[in-house]
Amino acid sequence: MGLDLRVLDSDENEVELRDMDEDSNEHVNIDTLSRLAEAQEKKKLAEEEAEIAEEEAANAQAADQTADADATVDSASDDENASK
Repeated sequence: MGLDLRVLDSDENEVELRDMDEDSNEHVNIDTLSRLAEAQEKKKLAEEEAEIAEEEAANAQAADQTADADATVDSASDDENASK
């Protein structure tokens, strides 16, 4: 029979103990768990910021393509009107 334990930080977010260095000489105490939780939170925020940056870049590229398409349509309309 195995024992399944979860470690939670003060906000009741789970701290992933598997991220700890097995070769570490640090004792598992509150300071160690706090540093681990903080590192995991920073990693999560960095990933979210990267996703947001990617979405913004994709949206900017789509807006540029739409503007280019609109300019092409406007140019074609101007050419058609000029030939009449």
